[in-house]
Amino acid sequence: MAMIVEVVHPRTGEVRQRLRVDALPFAIGRSLENALILDDPHVDARHARLVEDEDGSLVIEDLGSVNKLATSMHRDAERIRLRSGAEVTVGRTLLRFRDEAEPLPPALPLHRGLAAAHASPGPQRWHERTPVRLALIAATLVLLGVHAWFDNYARAGATDALTLALGVLLVAVVWAGTWAIAARAALGQFRFVAHLFIAMAAATLAILFGDVIAWGQFLMPDNGVLGTLSAVANLALLSALVAWHLANASALSRAGRWRAGLTVSGTVVVLIGLFALVEDKPFSDVPEFSSVIRNAPAAIIPTKTVPEFTAAIVELRADVDELRAAKDE
Repeated sequence: MAMIVEVVHPRTGEVRQRLRVDALPFAIGRSLENALILDDPHVDARHARLVEDEDGSLVIEDLGSVNKLATSMHRDAERIRLRSGAEVTVGRTLLRFRDEAEPLPPALPLHRGLAAAHASPGPQRWHERTPVRLALIAATLVLLGVHAWFDNYARAGATDALTLALGVLLVAVVWAGTWAIAARAALGQFRFVAHLFIAMAAATLAILFGDVIAWGQFLMPDNGVLGTLSAVANLALLSALVAWHLANASALSRAGRWRAGLTVSGTVVVLIGLFALVEDKPFSDVPEFSSVIRNAPAAIIPTKTVPEFTAAIVELRADVDELRAAKDE
């Protein structure tokens, strides 16, 4: 049985070196005369060697070293019979022995993300061009500032809007930088502008969709579907955001990226649910009404007459009194 000896990192399991055992005896130690040279101060100059046993099997035997040999079952061993998958510690170096004929899993397909990182660049799509991305980033900041300015009725509305836009830009830069570091580690490319473009594109969609939902709730305050639609849309946007970042920071397939995005959204739903369960809201019989100011013509604003409003208050108070009576019982 021909053997391959691997030098393995003891904590991470990373293979640092592989050698084929072509001839016996196969010497192991710190000396440059050995077949396998180990840069480990706890290894002797001539620490051990691989030899063939009387029955033809391969063994590793100690050569009178200071720290001997060790396995998961034995310490200070002097002779260990080897088989495929066996692990032996020499000094502080972990050696793994493998049969060169052992079966291997098939090669994984090279997915788009990793292939694109090493392939020659093809024609760029419009949204992949740096000027387009920078223009969208600037447009998002302007949109955010204008949006905040129109929603702010204080005298310092412009200052508050500028502060909010710069704050969002800072958060987006940190977010994009984190993804860019991940892309550098996985694909060897930083891609900071691409990740910043993705973050700002998601912010633009969130602002626009948030306005649509806000106007819908303003014009149809009794419609409970809009709240559910808003929650579903935000979770879908979060899933798409994670999947889009992973397309530029990993070699995952499209299905794998979407699975990761949906997992993140599902985790957010669970956390929100847990927070809602532990949140303690004190009971109150004082009705509260949320109010939103919108610059809209009076003709399109839903209204109720004073008698209708009074009747609604009376009905609500009766319901609250009934619930309170049931609680006191």
